[in-house]
Amino acid sequence: MLIDNFNANNRFEIIKLANYNNDNEVYVMLLYFNAFIDEPARFIMDIRSIEPRVNIQIVNTDNILGREHIIEIIKQTIEAKRRGVLLADKVEVDILLRLACVDQIEKAIEILGLKHGINNAIVIALGSYDILMQLGNRLNTIIDSINVSSKRNDYHKHDNNVDNNTNKYEHILKLHSIDKDELYSCVLTTCNGSIREAIVSILAERANLLYR
Repeated sequence: MLIDNFNANNRFEIIKLANYNNDNEVYVMLLYFNAFIDEPARFIMDIRSIEPRVNIQIVNTDNILGREHIIEIIKQTIEAKRRGVLLADKVEVDILLRLACVDQIEKAIEILGLKHGINNAIVIALGSYDILMQLGNRLNTIIDSINVSSKRNDYHKHDNNVDNNTNKYEHILKLHSIDKDELYSCVLTTCNGSIREAIVSILAERANLLYR
């Protein structure tokens, strides 16, 4: 079960995931942004330093199939952490590897890493609700200042159906070498005719098969 809290005036949403085995409540913040980034590695380090109590990953969204894809991966990471079988020493790296469907960090960065220049990107953060709210508000201000300083103000808010088009599907299928037989088998057997749902299901399954 997902419970959303989306503020239309902000770039971010906070999602409450269903409790896992009566553990503490799990909240995820997704903050979508478009900005000019001069030094990607430095940018990520600076964002993470704002709130060390939160697990933060920042990726380019060009090779991600939207919100559903991200949520499925986060569920896997949470379960892997609970079982002590993360793909890496850090939660945020596990998320990166699973989103990219690879077991090598360098390859994952190649697929999902931020680039010098304009980025369509997302901040993924796991933590408590109150801390995530504060972090989201602070990041809104920071990203606004980046766009102002670079003389850019072209942020386009992503909605929950971002990139829902045939070109994006074809791009993702090619990137992950998903053939049409595998896709349509999934469409017909488990996904009620939805190509988008089928691709997310295939990517989630491949991510779940990664081993440390």
